[in-house]
Amino acid sequence: YQEQVMKIANILASYSLGDADILRRAMGKKIAEVMDEEKEKFMAGALKNGHPQDKAEYIFDLMAKFAGYGFNKSHSAAYALVSYQTAYLKAHYMPQFMTALLSCDMNNTDKVVLYINECKEHDIEVLPPDINESIKDFSVINDRIRFGLAAVKNVGESALDSIIEERENNGKFLSLSDFCNRVDSRRVNSRVIESLIKSGSYDSLGFKRSQYVAVLDQAMEQAKAVQRDLQSGQMSLFSVAPQPENKPKISAIPMPDIPEWEERKRLAMEKETVGFYITGHPLETALQDINTVIDCNIQNLEEWGDEQPVRVGGLIRTCKKLKSKKGDPMAFITLEDIFESVEVIVFPDTYSRCEEILASTDPVIIQGLS
Repeated sequence: YQEQVMKIANILASYSLGDADILRRAMGKKIAEVMDEEKEKFMAGALKNGHPQDKAEYIFDLMAKFAGYGFNKSHSAAYALVSYQTAYLKAHYMPQFMTALLSCDMNNTDKVVLYINECKEHDIEVLPPDINESIKDFSVINDRIRFGLAAVKNVGESALDSIIEERENNGKFLSLSDFCNRVDSRRVNSRVIESLIKSGSYDSLGFKRSQYVAVLDQAMEQAKAVQRDLQSGQMSLFSVAPQPENKPKISAIPMPDIPEWEERKRLAMEKETVGFYITGHPLETALQDINTVIDCNIQNLEEWGDEQPVRVGGLIRTCKKLKSKKGDPMAFITLEDIFESVEVIVFPDTYSRCEEILASTDPVIIQGLS
């Protein structure tokens, strides 16, 4: 198509090849100002060459219209093939396909949430990161998708390399104490481990996340003592028998008898460390009630008419307070439901009536203009 545009301009309106290329780019990028200038130039050249004005204008408009949807045949064929291949993979190897998408867009929260919800719709289980099973990226294990450790915030490349290298060389981690004593504390510090705990990475070891956080400092102190003793060639005070590699066997730290965090806090910790909810969503229990009140989900707001009244529901994720030009308090909030999020402007008159609600962690219904 691009070559045809250049040839038409060259023959009908006596464009040089350089000028014709400018016209081609303007049409391809739909630059209105340049297009208007080029139309005048094209018409002048066509009339000078003796072509009727109405036909010249028809041809120019036809080229511009085709630029809106025309596509090179070789590109079309290549994209069609890729579309067929990806559709086949998604239909027959969906866990693997979705895992690849999640790994590619790991840093794009909106896309990850979209992909996770699609997995749930197709009964594909998405599991939190696991200290003994996860690799850096998302992976497929028994047709279930396992979060990668790289998705956990505060866990850098150096810490990941240390954890995975130790696991591959010396086997799975048996407890939090075992983990702390085996990894390099200079690369895997308490901040890294706390993020891993909150994300659910140690759940498979058999204890509660609240318990792991409670004993973390003690486990780190034990690890420092063990590593000091190993460096000095001594046996740890906690050792009971040498292991095959002449490493001391460390006594597990007793876990306190405390309850797990309540669900909302546990999910909030997941959101804090991974960027989204994995094992559930705070709205799930209230979803049925919310759906009886709202007009549409947030993801469907684009289909709603502009400046039309609408009710949406969700959780207030962020609230940025500021003042209007008159000095009155107002706010910008981010409202999110299970699928999507949207920014909401709370003007001063509404702010004065609803200030307490803006600090709520409970689901809310917002009525406003789309």
